[in-house]
Amino acid sequence: MTSDDHKIIKKTHPFADKFVLAVAKGFGIAALLTLVISVIYTFWIGWAFSAKLRELLDSTFWSILVYIIATSVVFVWGILASKLSSKFVLGMPVFGELGGLPIHTFSTAIRARAQIKVELFERDQSLAKLFNVINVRILHD
Repeated sequence: MTSDDHKIIKKTHPFADKFVLAVAKGFGIAALLTLVISVIYTFWIGWAFSAKLRELLDSTFWSILVYIIATSVVFVWGILASKLSSKFVLGMPVFGELGGLPIHTFSTAIRARAQIKVELFERDQSLAKLFNVINVRILHD
């Protein structure tokens, strides 16, 4: 970090710093808790779905195999459901198969562009201008 970076950091309010750290820790704890609950839930659902079939099988090997298959199906279904629901909520990528931000996030950023103010350090301004020149040349050639 340079001295300019330290000046910017010192301008923030101490309460704001503590609040941001608390929120970040809260999100981290919530994400970890969600992961643990999801794993437990996946194993429990796999156990419940395979219970009757495991009762019919006399072999421990086949019972374990059925449990692993049932748990895998629940796990894959959970991944697919989360991807589909996030695409439904956030929208498809802006550039289709090329990717990019989800369309709802991108459109929100476009609508908020008038309120967004970007300030660059002097050492970064020349790089930003060069990037813009290259970007314009690529777009118009």
